[in-house]
Amino acid sequence: MVRFIKLAVLLLTLTSASNARGQDADVTQLKQHIELLQAKLEAANLKIEKLQEENKQLKAGGAKPGAPLLKKDSVWEGTYVREEIPQGGNKVEKFNSDAKFTIKKRDGDKYEGELWVGNNKYGLQVEGTVNKDGWVTMSFLRDLAVDKFRNDIIGTGVGKGWLRDKQLDMKITIQRVTFAAELKVKLKD
Repeated sequence: MVRFIKLAVLLLTLTSASNARGQDADVTQLKQHIELLQAKLEAANLKIEKLQEENKQLKAGGAKPGAPLLKKDSVWEGTYVREEIPQGGNKVEKFNSDAKFTIKKRDGDKYEGELWVGNNKYGLQVEGTVNKDGWVTMSFLRDLAVDKFRNDIIGTGVGKGWLRDKQLDMKITIQRVTFAAELKVKLKD
């Protein structure tokens, strides 16, 4: 899979370079798209390595999935990192922030909660599921703060990731936008 992605990026680069002669704006935009794809590839490689390590731990009887830890009133703190290319833009925008994820309600495998980033400046009401193996999903219901998080994340944003021990690692995507975000939070003791 990784080789396929690398080959696709290389072919895209070669094809784009031959078609984009004399078009500096197109070349710049393609380079930025390649940078974003390379960043996504690097993140995917890190995720694969992490999953392989977790698999070894599980086989050895070590760390177990952490689904029971996603309890009502639990507070999770960590980081939120976003990279995107705005529509019609040609520059990758980056946003790094603190993150706080609080579970407000649990019902079986479903939960409701709040996600705050930017020193509690941007807040979202969220809901999702967590299964017995620690697979967590998240959808974004509405803004909770005066400063809006993003207009296009409500209803189209999706988070998916793993809860292991006391750490949740999640990737967030938004339909129809070149957007990649990562939420990494740990259970606050």
